[in-house]
Amino acid sequence: MTKRLVLGIFVAVVVVAGLGGAAFGAYTLRNEAQAEARQVRWGNVTVTIPSDSDIFYVREKSGIQMAGPVLELATSGLESMVVIDAETGKVISDDVLASERAAFDAVLATVNVGQPQTAAGASAPWPYGATLPSTPRIQLGSISYLAPDPASGIAISIIQSSSFRPGTSSTALVFYNTRSQRWVDAETGELIRDDAMHPDDREAFDRLLAQVKVDSQ
Repeated sequence: MTKRLVLGIFVAVVVVAGLGGAAFGAYTLRNEAQAEARQVRWGNVTVTIPSDSDIFYVREKSGIQMAGPVLELATSGLESMVVIDAETGKVISDDVLASERAAFDAVLATVNVGQPQTAAGASAPWPYGATLPSTPRIQLGSISYLAPDPASGIAISIIQSSSFRPGTSSTALVFYNTRSQRWVDAETGELIRDDAMHPDDREAFDRLLAQVKVDSQ
């Protein structure tokens, strides 16, 4: 498999319908292993990445070889990479160095296919659950926000464009899962638009928006 140099590190320039054919740069946020083992959800699939793992993950709505959502696991430098179908849990591409095989197999052994997305509830990962995370706020230009729990199945991208809509900035913070998407102005913290918001996701996405704060001057 050809290594994807844009995987969570570089800018991918694409054209999106609904923006009048305007091109924009999508900065996919690369997610590292944390101080403790983390459960990661994308679509129907969850995996657990150990705290001492060098494996990071990227969640994408579509992959090079298929139209559906994929969960990508890789190591720094992209010497090793596994691509998982986020709907079925099937490994659709596996290109792993022999020296890193055991680490990837340990993560792949935790793959679980369950119900689509995350159900709301008191014990659900934030923002499907109302309890705010203890993680620090993330700064982006004039705003700061709280990142969703990796187990929630909601990812983040930073989008740049010259034509979101009149009166908005050229940078947007985008929260999305495999069925819903919300665009937020990175200067004002205001909602730009929703894309195909699923009714079961609206409350969670509203919690995310409520925690987008504009810096006081």
